[in-house]
Amino acid sequence: MNTEHDVIVEGKAKIFTNDNIFYNPVQEFNRDMSVVVLSVFAEEYKNIGQEKILKRHHVTSSAEISQDGIVVLEALAATGLRSVRYGLEVPNIKLIYANDCSLRAVETMNRNIKENGIEHLVHTLNHDAIWLMQKFNFENKAIHAIDLDPYGCPTRFLDSAINCISDGGLLMITCTDMAVIAGNTPETCYVKYGSISLRSCACHEMALRIALNCVASHCGRYGKYIVPLLSVSADFYIRIFVRVFTSQRMCKQTSSNVSLVYQCTGCEMTTLHPLGLKCQKNDNWKFYLPTGPPVSSTCIHCNHKFKLGGPIWTGPLHDFNFVNAVLLKMQNSELKTSKRIYGMLSLILEELQDIPLYYTVDALCSKIHCQMIPLVNFRPSTTYHSADSWFHSPQGSSSQGSSPQGYKTLRRITLLSALLNAGYQVSLSHCKSNSVKTDAPQSFIWDILRCWVKKYPVSEKRLQEHSVTESILKKCPETDVNFTFCKNAISLSTANGLLRYQPNPLPNWGPGTRSKSKRKVIFTRIEYLYSVENKLTKKYKL
Repeated sequence: MNTEHDVIVEGKAKIFTNDNIFYNPVQEFNRDMSVVVLSVFAEEYKNIGQEKILKRHHVTSSAEISQDGIVVLEALAATGLRSVRYGLEVPNIKLIYANDCSLRAVETMNRNIKENGIEHLVHTLNHDAIWLMQKFNFENKAIHAIDLDPYGCPTRFLDSAINCISDGGLLMITCTDMAVIAGNTPETCYVKYGSISLRSCACHEMALRIALNCVASHCGRYGKYIVPLLSVSADFYIRIFVRVFTSQRMCKQTSSNVSLVYQCTGCEMTTLHPLGLKCQKNDNWKFYLPTGPPVSSTCIHCNHKFKLGGPIWTGPLHDFNFVNAVLLKMQNSELKTSKRIYGMLSLILEELQDIPLYYTVDALCSKIHCQMIPLVNFRPSTTYHSADSWFHSPQGSSSQGSSPQGYKTLRRITLLSALLNAGYQVSLSHCKSNSVKTDAPQSFIWDILRCWVKKYPVSEKRLQEHSVTESILKKCPETDVNFTFCKNAISLSTANGLLRYQPNPLPNWGPGTRSKSKRKVIFTRIEYLYSVENKLTKKYKL
């Protein structure tokens, strides 16, 4: 951006920005999804009411209940694009606070708000975000939804946001420091998120679970707990939408939704060890501690040692009822990224809810240096309402034979079919394109690959003594593996050819550069005097 003021049109909003105010066009998908999620939340809040929402979750609150719509706070607004879009595109909103600590950003926001004619709905503020949310908390001001989209890590804002949010309110949080929570710097991850991240094929889902555990941990300090509505890993960031409720009774269940992660240093298989267990007797929950560790000193598959990570959130990532409501809202949507949102949410509905983390086919095959085993080689050309309807269609029948009629041949030997034929549950994950979620034991996963290697042998030079490949392949399969094609291996989102895994949206895409604006608000005369004193100290080295 070289001009003094650049005009950006996104959704129904038209805004002005410049080099000094942060704006990332790649996150349009993030903003589009936030608009739809907030619309569903606001509609439910209006139709059901806060009292019924709280009653559903067995909690009570004395917070103010808004009859005219929800109040939204965008704590780090920058250009104010999100707030403007919320004001124009989300119904049932009473008031939006758009805040930024940069005076230049607030000036830009005021211009954008006036340009879009929503001065009555969006109010700008020029405060430090943490200070502002604590102020709202002290004033007992009802804030029903808070959007936190900082540059990098959001954890320093969590305490004040959790205190500020109304009971049953919605927190929308973005984390763009994926290198930290995806395992590149575990020591930094522990400092920022309170968890040790591990590099693995499932690092993107682990990043989601680390962030959720961090939010749940902050909530627990104030007698609150979270209910995840939607957790998404996309492009270079993760985005989580959680409801926050107050209940000491429900807080006790948090430990049973959190686990440590044991990861083998050889085959990289992971084993979860919950921090707490619970069982229900009549209407009461009983909590107790697990015994452990759940693994021996070396891996039973490859004889390598383990490393320890976590804790991570192992409860549900999504509320499927809420995701269904968002999908319903997406029908006939005119959003630019609507196809991607619809495809990703459809895939999320197919995910196994109670199976944390996933495998990837390339990671499994690379450990034993074998030819890649396919998931499903399939390219649709029409829309189907079920995988079964595709299987019995002329295209589905022909693709199993020698004449694919416009399809690539559907290979009968697939990893998904092998798992389904053995009676296990299987799904993909929205986090990665070649991922597999399953409740099959790890030993059966390796049995599938041992049987696959019999058909496509591994080079002898790969079978070095005490290597991971040699340790795994020297064992005989304990169970028979059936590679016969299973029609349930074709998911509905696959059969309909939905846009699920989009390639990089732009060249050199990423989180962008930090805002260059340095003009910040000064709250009090004392702070002003301290700032002047610090400048003089540095200048004259006093």
